[in-house]
Amino acid sequence: VASRETGLPVDADTQFRVASITKSVVALGVMRLVERGQLDLAAPLAALMPEIAVENAWPDAPITLAHALEHTAGFDDMRFNEYLGAEDMSPREALAINPRSRVARWRPGSRGSYANPGYTIAGHAIELATGERYDAWLEREVLRPLGMPTARFHDAPEFAERRATGYKGPETPAPVWSIAHRPAGALLASPRELAELVAMWIRRDGGGVVGPASLDRIERTANLPHAPTDTNYGLGNYGDVLHRVRTRGHDGGLPGFLSCYR
Repeated sequence: VASRETGLPVDADTQFRVASITKSVVALGVMRLVERGQLDLAAPLAALMPEIAVENAWPDAPITLAHALEHTAGFDDMRFNEYLGAEDMSPREALAINPRSRVARWRPGSRGSYANPGYTIAGHAIELATGERYDAWLEREVLRPLGMPTARFHDAPEFAERRATGYKGPETPAPVWSIAHRPAGALLASPRELAELVAMWIRRDGGGVVGPASLDRIERTANLPHAPTDTNYGLGNYGDVLHRVRTRGHDGGLPGFLSCYR
């Protein structure tokens, strides 16, 4: 059931918080803008968004947008005081909470470590490139063309009966917290809609969002000194060797919810 209180059954249109699967949508949006010449993966963040504090002790190795998306910038993950934020918080506002999450701990591009703030940086880059809110732009330019008509970044009253309740115990609903780094994990989507994302990757047609070269780039790490492994993290997309065949995709987790597509 979608909720122990109502007893409504889960079906293909029940909406879940899919958490870090959000990163796959953000990456598709970034590559759509790269194809249009509005963003450059190799652009140093210092030039692209000088208003965002980034500390890097290696001036000959500037942190780029690609580093942020691949988790190869050397950033720590978000601090505890960055977890929660207002539902309408912008990426710029989220990035202002604690700049200590954007300190390069090693030479950018030398190794990888998962860091959610990199995707808030990508959300801010989308807003700089388009002049729109990243969430509204992604809904129109990525989610709708992929065949995801109700997937969105904010809860909405008209979909209240579809939303699944998460649980932190058999009888205890998980609180519905609004996260600050929303481009890293705020997406709401149904199984039917996530199936459209998977189908696009199986068809490899880009879903009218991006072309073949962008799909190839999304599926590989390009900023590490060693040969890529089968588990390499590309752009909102990583490899998995825990199944009978090699797979790619993403997973996600928020209190009361776990999600995964391959």
